[in-house]
Amino acid sequence: MPPAPRARRISYVIAPPTYTVPRLVLPKLGADRHGSTIPLLIPATHEGDKESLVGSLNASNSGNSSSNNDKNGSTAAPSVVVVEHPQHRLGISSLALDTTTRLSGNITPEGILYSGGRDGQVIAHELGAPLKQRTKPYGVNADGKGINRSWEAITGWADSTRDDGDNVVGQSGLEEERDAIPFEDAFELDSTAGETTLKLSFRQAIQTHADWINDILLCNFNRTLVSCSSDGTVKAWSPHDPTLAMDPTVIGRHGDYVRCLTHPRHQNWVASGAFDRKVKIWDLSARPHNPIMVLAPPDASNSKNSVYALATDAAGSFIAAGSPERVIRLWDARSGKRTGKLVGHTDNIRSILVSDDGRYILTGSADASIKLWSMASAN
Repeated sequence: MPPAPRARRISYVIAPPTYTVPRLVLPKLGADRHGSTIPLLIPATHEGDKESLVGSLNASNSGNSSSNNDKNGSTAAPSVVVVEHPQHRLGISSLALDTTTRLSGNITPEGILYSGGRDGQVIAHELGAPLKQRTKPYGVNADGKGINRSWEAITGWADSTRDDGDNVVGQSGLEEERDAIPFEDAFELDSTAGETTLKLSFRQAIQTHADWINDILLCNFNRTLVSCSSDGTVKAWSPHDPTLAMDPTVIGRHGDYVRCLTHPRHQNWVASGAFDRKVKIWDLSARPHNPIMVLAPPDASNSKNSVYALATDAAGSFIAAGSPERVIRLWDARSGKRTGKLVGHTDNIRSILVSDDGRYILTGSADASIKLWSMASAN
């Protein structure tokens, strides 16, 4: 039997730091992590020993150690990032922008950006953007004489029977003034203010869901934020209501991940699409929150009918849903009847947009194509 190898002792010499080592203390029991995933370390010399959280040290592990050396060759102390408010712990999956809410002390709105993340949080930031009242709607010619229907000009789908009067009657049957500006678009960026520099500041945060947030949208004149999640729920949150700002309400449930939301500007309902292959319509003002309508494809057991994209027109007259089935299914949102389907994509439909007048549908697919559909023509 060969002799066992001799044990060898290895010694490591750790060079002392060339900067003053900060003295740290432990946080109090139950201290809020504010979304930070690193250990909570508090400088012992912090004024008043406040519980501001010390984030990551921007040390020289990035390979560019020269940035931490001063002119004499000595190493400077790494900078400390202090996290003073909640942050997303996982990726951001959806955004919603409010450009109409005028906060206290402001003459005009300055913008609020809401973000929904895979950590189940919704976080709001004030943008501090210079906004001004919009004088004409999107799509109006420079001379202000009418709607510039570029989609119709590109596709040759212009309707020669449309009159040039003051009203436009869309596919949805909703009459809107040509110069009407939707409430959500009432303000625009003020280009006369010079170079735009956003003054981003944290506003509020809430743990809305227990799983990934897949979609968020604003409704009720931007006073209500609706979110859907992989926890199977659809929730409504009133960020400007002091009594409800920290208490989101469950307005609906699905049997599987809830993937997408849509909301008609002129109605008080929201629709949700989920992997349970159903589209449910929820009345935001009803109590209790039961679906006022459930839309399902003919073969609801087919897994390829999971809903990945959802859209409706401003009047809420129809709903379009996209799925891995590679077709866009259409329902009458008032009767719940299937009205047809759009065939042309060769892979999952991931995104759908509907024009305000309901005459056009724009779809994006995993087949790397974008298609424009006319609802006014014979499809």
